[in-house]
Amino acid sequence: MKKITLIISLLLFGFTLAFAQKNYTGTITDENGTAIAGALISGDEGSVQVLTDADGKYTIQIKGTKILVEVAGFDPMLVDANATEIMLTKPEILSGKINTVNVPFAKVEKRKTTGSINQVIISDEMEFDQRLSLQAALDGKVPGLKGAWNIWGRGDAIVVVDGIPREAENYNLNEVESITVLKDPVSRALYGAQADQGVIMVTTKRGKANKRVLSFRAETGVSMEKALPEFLGAADYMTAYNQALINDGSAAKYSAEDISMAGKNPFYPDEDFYSDTYLKGSKNFTNISAVASGGNEKTQYFVTMGWQHNSGWFELADDNENKLNLRGAVDFDITENVSMNLDGIAKIDFRNMPNVTDFWQRASSTVPNAYPALWNPSVITDDAERQEIMAKAKLINGMLLGGNNTYTQNIYGDFLKGGERKDMDRFMQFNTGLDWDLNKITPGLKASAYFTFDFMNRLTTAQNSKYAVYNPIENADGTVSAQVIGEDKSVGNFSTETSSATFHRRFGAYGTISYEKKTENSDLSVVGVAYRDQISFREQLQDFKNLTFGLSANYAFKGKYLADVAAVMVGSQKLSDDNNMAFTPALGIGWILSEEDFMSDNQTFDFLKLRANFGILKNDLWYTANDAWSGDGDYSDYFLYETAYQRGGNFFYNNRNNSNEEMNIATRASNIGWQKRTEFVLGADAAMFDKKLWLEASFFSSKLGDIVTEMEYTFPSLMGAVPFYSNYNAESNTGFDLGISYNTGGSDWDLTVGSNLVYSIPKITQIEEPMYDNLHSYLSKDGTATDAIWGLEANGLYSESDFTTMDYINQVFTLKDGMPVSSYGNVQPGDIKYVDQDGNGIIDNEDQMEIGNNSSRIQYSLYVKLKFKTFELYALGIGQTGNYNNRSNNYYRFYGDMKYPEFANQAYGPNNKDANASYPRLSSSKNNNNYRNSTYWLYENNWFKIPTLQIAYNIKSNNVNGVLKDAKVFVRAAELLTISKNKDLTEVNWNSAPQTRSFSIGFVTKF
Repeated sequence: MKKITLIISLLLFGFTLAFAQKNYTGTITDENGTAIAGALISGDEGSVQVLTDADGKYTIQIKGTKILVEVAGFDPMLVDANATEIMLTKPEILSGKINTVNVPFAKVEKRKTTGSINQVIISDEMEFDQRLSLQAALDGKVPGLKGAWNIWGRGDAIVVVDGIPREAENYNLNEVESITVLKDPVSRALYGAQADQGVIMVTTKRGKANKRVLSFRAETGVSMEKALPEFLGAADYMTAYNQALINDGSAAKYSAEDISMAGKNPFYPDEDFYSDTYLKGSKNFTNISAVASGGNEKTQYFVTMGWQHNSGWFELADDNENKLNLRGAVDFDITENVSMNLDGIAKIDFRNMPNVTDFWQRASSTVPNAYPALWNPSVITDDAERQEIMAKAKLINGMLLGGNNTYTQNIYGDFLKGGERKDMDRFMQFNTGLDWDLNKITPGLKASAYFTFDFMNRLTTAQNSKYAVYNPIENADGTVSAQVIGEDKSVGNFSTETSSATFHRRFGAYGTISYEKKTENSDLSVVGVAYRDQISFREQLQDFKNLTFGLSANYAFKGKYLADVAAVMVGSQKLSDDNNMAFTPALGIGWILSEEDFMSDNQTFDFLKLRANFGILKNDLWYTANDAWSGDGDYSDYFLYETAYQRGGNFFYNNRNNSNEEMNIATRASNIGWQKRTEFVLGADAAMFDKKLWLEASFFSSKLGDIVTEMEYTFPSLMGAVPFYSNYNAESNTGFDLGISYNTGGSDWDLTVGSNLVYSIPKITQIEEPMYDNLHSYLSKDGTATDAIWGLEANGLYSESDFTTMDYINQVFTLKDGMPVSSYGNVQPGDIKYVDQDGNGIIDNEDQMEIGNNSSRIQYSLYVKLKFKTFELYALGIGQTGNYNNRSNNYYRFYGDMKYPEFANQAYGPNNKDANASYPRLSSSKNNNNYRNSTYWLYENNWFKIPTLQIAYNIKSNNVNGVLKDAKVFVRAAELLTISKNKDLTEVNWNSAPQTRSFSIGFVTKF
């Protein structure tokens, strides 16, 4: 018994020793030996924390053997707890708080890169800006970006999340560590063909050893429409439509009585589908999320979950959306040299709404006198008929749903009687990877492998209920009856709508091997990669596949002479077997002048680097964006190197007694190859005045050639009208970007102001087009902008003085001698008058010219970050210039019995014969002369906006081991202000939900 007691005592003693806490003491200093006060020392997975005193000393009692040392302005260090003297080093930070940047499949020091690279550290941004979308972290915050995704005006960059191209909308900033924008060829080359227009790399958060994080965020707010389209009421609509008929020689449709009685009884309805009967004045939103992370030296974890609720615009029925997301990640050591990572995402969106999928389209097109939404059955004269109808009808507050043979559906009825609709989107993602430390083979050698599977699908169910509408009829004898159209049929069950279902799935994998070696005078890092991903869409016959093999190296000599090189083999499924692989090289060089002896006495520059970058990138991206993501199974972009056939009609023989099906040539075999982008970038980065002023600038010249082009003019239709393709067209994009920021402050305040700018000129340098004679050389698109808007030059409107004959009844109008004649139909006073560019006396398509461009030439931003004691202020302004838009939809180009906007009252007519009227004459049918691209419909789309303004109050805890570490309360305004002379055009959405301006309040806490 004594032996058993002794054994148990020894075991308990050993167990106690194993888990006993131990005191560790030490001193924290900088590189000069100066003590650092206020450094945070964390141990036991972050559960125990202390601060250094004024002498840099600390004492911490922990069970573990490692501590994490953190202090602002220094690199964090994970060190052995037994260390008594710990020296922290200040990184050579150029801009922001992090010295290293993520590049494809590696990390490098920012100062050693030769490329045009920008990295956004999300924790820094969310300190001032609590918006959660990836777009919010980029738009206006990165030089060279137009919007959030368009780099240097080349088009939208590919978004890469943890090494694999993915859709940005599936992620929020709570789960993102950093976003890196790769603009130049050498930095983005490893992503092969997909990197043609640039790469935006998103790195998600993971747990960190001995750093425990538990945070909670909540925000709620309200969104209000900026503007709604404004349409004529019934009386004005009937008046305007009558005028349109008269203008075209027809009799008026509506009598004076019809117009005067508008809205007074159900026979003369006057409905406004944008009124508060149908739409709320605002909608609410709520975001709640939580994050937990931590771990020890062996295992780290990260978990985030969130809920987002958005209410809808509809007043008559419930309309809301709920989004749930969960992401978890774990990293752990398998052996001393092998580690593994696992992570997964589950995101589900639920949308509940009335079974009305086309409200905005119908509200924008249904005329105000189409039908009465509701009408009182008491107007029915015959008691028996009235009682029978009321007994069968599904009354709404005692009222009947209006309708007629033209409008058998009623918007009001759709909301209340059409049933419900439910959409569910599900996004799942699973990732796993292995990392090998191969130091035992060669110091600095590492390898990794990564696999991913993503899946997204949408399921729609609906109650397809039916309802009757009732047409009030005023009979010749003055009695009133009702025509019943349709039947009432409620459906309780939900049925699946297969036509609305969609899905896509992605498989991705890559493997890398990397090598790093540092000596006294040189620093070398090399990474080789094999990369593959594939995405499939529902009912799409071709999966999108990408295959890349690449090698990238970064070299620094004496810390000031820099070089980057990338050599990549890209693969294509769109080219023949003997041409489906291509080699793409890129090279960058850099020179850190501030490290040179001749700069040693310089008092202005703390850091100055010049860099240059050149690359030849190849791609097979000759599909349109629509082709790429529509999932329609279109083969048209594949197998162009082969003659393709398609089934045709039947041909008959034997006196038409027999027939066979035709097999027609769809496309002729085309000798096509890779599209090629040649790009040169020259730039500079500088930190000045004790790193208070930061400046970066890049000049870029990007030439895209060998664009796959249908040679429709080289091989005209007389050769059989069979499409033939060749690498022919070419275009260029030249410009520069600029980023500048200035930081200053005092003991209790800090101020940062800055600006970002990008300027680009896109141009066609070669194009397959008709051969124009000298007279019509202005029609050539060679040398014009790639985004050019082509149209006619308007010269006001025709006035009565332009005609010698005006007969509205017989529609005879004779222009004065010498005036050019429109080839688009007869014209009359109030029609648009055009300039005859070629002077041949005829207005036709040969008078078209470049009248504007679709994208801006300049985008710029201004921002302010101010801290004063516990208060923070952040404001961001974004502007653009050099952009034009066309008034091209049916809100502006209406005719006949379409719905008329309020500005129809400003049209040229009997009461407004101004040749410079803001709207041409009204027409009862589509006016081919007026409704075509011209400067008349063109407007400048230059603006300056304040997309976000945030004020915050911080609550700091002095007890690092307290329950509440710190908290932030914030109020935020989104899309607060727009300054534009054409704001009345740009802020109105026709045929869709309105643009919004929102205000919110929220808080963030850390425990």
